[in-house]
Order: sequence, then C-alpha cells, then structure tokens
Amino acid sequence: MRERRALGIATAILATLLIILYSLALPKAANPHKPMDLTNASAQLQEMGFIDMKMNEQALQETRGDISRAIEWLLKPKPEVVRDGKKKDKTIGSVKEAANFVGDEEKDQSGGSTRGVQKGRKRKLPEDFQVNTSAQKPASVSVSASIKLVANEETKDILLRLVTWNVAECKVSKTRPKFWTRNDSLEAVEQIINSKQPDVVALQEAPFDLLHRLSSQYELLGYTYSHAPGVVALLVRKGLESRGVSKVGPSITARIVKNGVPVDVASVHLAPFADGKRDRSKQIIAIINGFQGANVVIAGDTNMRKVEGKEPEAKGYKDVWKHQVKDPQKRFTWDSRKNWYHGDPKQGARAYATRYDRVYQQGKDMSLMSFELVGEETVVIPNHHLSDHFGVFVEWNMLSQ
Repeated sequence: MRERRALGIATAILATLLIILYSLALPKAANPHKPMDLTNASAQLQEMGFIDMKMNEQALQETRGDISRAIEWLLKPKPEVVRDGKKKDKTIGSVKEAANFVGDEEKDQSGGSTRGVQKGRKRKLPEDFQVNTSAQKPASVSVSASIKLVANEETKDILLRLVTWNVAECKVSKTRPKFWTRNDSLEAVEQIINSKQPDVVALQEAPFDLLHRLSSQYELLGYTYSHAPGVVALLVRKGLESRGVSKVGPSITARIVKNGVPVDVASVHLAPFADGKRDRSKQIIAIINGFQGANVVIAGDTNMRKVEGKEPEAKGYKDVWKHQVKDPQKRFTWDSRKNWYHGDPKQGARAYATRYDRVYQQGKDMSLMSFELVGEETVVIPNHHLSDHFGVFVEWNMLSQ
C-alpha cells in the first residue's frame, strides 16, 4: 500500500516537471504592444545608401516595416526647419551626408577599401574632368567650365530639356585612378546632370543615393525595376506641371506641360542581349500603346541593336538621332573602344561601339533644337568614364498652343 502511494506521488511529481519543461520550451507569445524590431530592415536601407539609422527607423515606423514604402517616404523632400533664424535643408539629410562624407574606412565597388580616411571629411572631385594628366589628386575641385551650360533667359521657358542616362549605379570603373571613390562618381554625375539644367531626367540603373542628391532640384515622379541593378527613374524639375504617372513594364511614364504644351514622357530600360529582341519588341509596343497624347518622348537604354527600332517608327515615332541628327560623332552611346569602364581592351575587355541609348519623339508641337552626348568626357585620366554608357541631352522648342 505504501509502495503504491509512493509510486503515485512520484508519478505526479514527474508529470508536473514534464509540464514545466514543456511550457518553457514553447515560444513566447508576441507582445502586441511591443515596438517593431526594425534593426534588420534599417540595416538593409543603410546598405542602399540611407545611412541615417534614426531616419530609416522613422520611415519604417511610418510605413509599418514595408521597405518599398519606406524608400518612397525617404525620397520625399522634408520641410525646412527654421532654427536661430537660419533655414536648414531637411531634404533627406542622411543620403546627402552619404554622398558628401565618408567614414573611417570606405569600401569601393571592387571589394577593396580605402583606408586612413578621416571620419566626416569631405571627398572632393578633381578640378577639371577633362584634364588627361597623371592620377594625382588635385587640391581643389569643381566641374569643368567647358561642360557647364548656361540657359539663355529668352529661350529657356520655351525649351524642353531632357537628359537620359544609364549611370551604372554610379559604381567606379575598372580603370579609375587609385584615389577615385564611388562618392566622387556620385558627385560628378550629379553635377553633370545639373549643368544641363534639364526639365526631365530619365535614369536607368540609378542608385537611390543619386536620386536623393537630385531631390533638391528635381521631383521624383516614380521609379520601377528592370533586369539590372538600380532603378528606372523619371524626375522633373521642381515647379514643372506633371500628372498621370504610371508604370508600364520596365518604364516610368508621366505627362508634363511645358510652354502650355502637354508631353507624355517615358524613361525606359528594355530587355538586354541579342536574344532579347522579341522581349524588347513587346515592351516598346506596350509602352507606346499606353500613350494617348499628341506629343510623346520615349528615352532611355533601349538595348536595341542596329536593325531594331521598327516598332516605334511604324507608329509614327522618329528616332531623334537617326532621322534628325545623323552626326557620326554623336552616334554611339556605348563605345568600349575608348570608354574603358569595364577594362582595357588590350587586356581582354570587349571593345565595340553601338547605340543602345535612344530618344524617340512623336508630335508636331516639338521642334528639335540640339542633341549631344552626356558623360562622354574622360575623367582625370584617359579612357576613365563615369558609366559604361554615355547619356543623351536633347532640347526641343515647344510650339505654344
């Protein structure tokens, strides 16, 4: 009798212990009132160029942890704050700082690092982008006066200016000078775009920190993704009327109004490689079919080969270079014979020239005024360029209705 009683007590104790152990092994229920853990998501944003962790966490809290919406929140200009009688620009200061300052050790795109950089020290561009001298960093910096464009006050209000450029994420080239960093590339690309004073900026393979840099003068209408890193983006000069933003495949489209003339504009990045011809054809047709206006501009990295482009021409579009410019000096937007972004051809890099980047135009209210390549100038040393593509800058005279 005593043995049975002892056995029962022992069994009860063992069962109690098993219940305790099992309850400890169960995952703890989440506390609905506990704040979200945004560290990992904020770190992801930091890797994209948004270096201010507090700003990242605020964006994630505002968007309930949605990274895509957080990026859009960060890209929106913030109102100015007046302190001690001085206005302080609050336009996404985190990425403005990322573009102008470096930490103790700055990583380059090849996986190496530039050591010994003083924290918070500004990186400066070489004095003249077009000086082909030794790779020794000059003391002072500014964009070369020869690539600055000053608007004619009498004509700028009736001209529509557009820059389109595949900026290759502003990564540094394989033939860069040793001192050259990605921050230098970011600053150089920004200044070249600003020097053209465009109304519309159509970018491909654009990094978010470049969009931040441009946000002081341009409004980001939208962005989307293509087959390549970075984003396809469409920006307009602040104050320019715009509406009807939409995404069609690997493109962003919108309607802008200049001198009373409405123009539908698209920034595109079509499918790559020679065997992508059929995909490019489908993409460009879908983009064209999405327009309803009388005046249309399609600009960007089309990846089209020499024999391609019949689809827009069949719809009444003009290939601006092919039909109106025809200048052989302004033909190739990819020329790895002289642009050694991917390496020296003598050391095995492919060397060829083609016209991947194009501008198509339709409409009688637009008269072509000028056409030139962007980013064709060498930077500091021979054959060093900011991207593997040259961009295109176009001006049209808008015939007022």
